[in-house]
Amino acid sequence: MDHSVLIVEDVAETRLFIEHILNELGFSHIDSAENGVQAAEKLNQHEYKLVMLDLELPDIDGKHLLDEYKLKYPDMLVIICSSHKTVENVKSTWDMGANGFLTKPVDLSKMQNLLSRVGLIK
Repeated sequence: MDHSVLIVEDVAETRLFIEHILNELGFSHIDSAENGVQAAEKLNQHEYKLVMLDLELPDIDGKHLLDEYKLKYPDMLVIICSSHKTVENVKSTWDMGANGFLTKPVDLSKMQNLLSRVGLIK
């Protein structure tokens, strides 16, 4: 699969786990960033079809990045990955244009269903 994915997640184990799942699902170009600054550098260098975005990063609020990404890259899909699945988080990120919300720890079947729903896998 030639869709490029950027994982923005500060916890290394979670980043690697999400990358492993995406590899299992057939994604071949996967980059990662552990904070907002690294994510900005990656986005300036490459065009991504999907960003898997943590809401709690060490240098910036993920909701701020979501808002920025949707303005700068309107065709890029953004899926939120957070351990805090509250009604407020889900509703606010949905209202800001997120294409989905996954609760950490990420579940393979839920990720697969969501990626299918947004048209990235069959």
